[in-house]
Amino acid sequence: TIRGQKPEFLQINLQQKMANGGVLTDNKDPRVIFMKMLTVQCLYYILLAGIVTVGDILLGVIPTMDQLFRPSVMLFSTKSGVVAVFSPVVCAVFGAFIMQQVVGLPKRVWDFSVTRFFVHFLACCFYSSFPLGLVWWLTQLLCVLTETVIGEYLCIQKQLKSLEKIERVIHHV
Repeated sequence: TIRGQKPEFLQINLQQKMANGGVLTDNKDPRVIFMKMLTVQCLYYILLAGIVTVGDILLGVIPTMDQLFRPSVMLFSTKSGVVAVFSPVVCAVFGAFIMQQVVGLPKRVWDFSVTRFFVHFLACCFYSSFPLGLVWWLTQLLCVLTETVIGEYLCIQKQLKSLEKIERVIHHV
């Protein structure tokens, strides 16, 4: 991209939004969907790594990649295990804001959240092994549900604000 210019997949959304009176509609272009999924996944890992690092520093533990990708580390009996359990939950709350900004549509949040989880599941399998611990599965389920519910709510609120602005303009004309 040219310096100061938005990436192509964001420009498509802005053009689409302008054409529909300020309301974002569903874009089914596979390139756009792939780029959004890649964006969500990358931001998830950046955010998760940051939260794990802050949690470890606060508890006096050395951060490791195992806390991100090794399900067997998720234990309540160790400080690093507690950080590994609670970090994804905190990340899911912030992830809802990412869903609002990147995905934008309430009906797409579930798809993106489950896809993000599935990619993380595959990463955990490749990094260590198939997750057998109940704590890992319950944590991931809680994360997907939290991210989806809050993300959908935020997307709906954003769409309602756009509609209110359009309504104000129509009534003033």
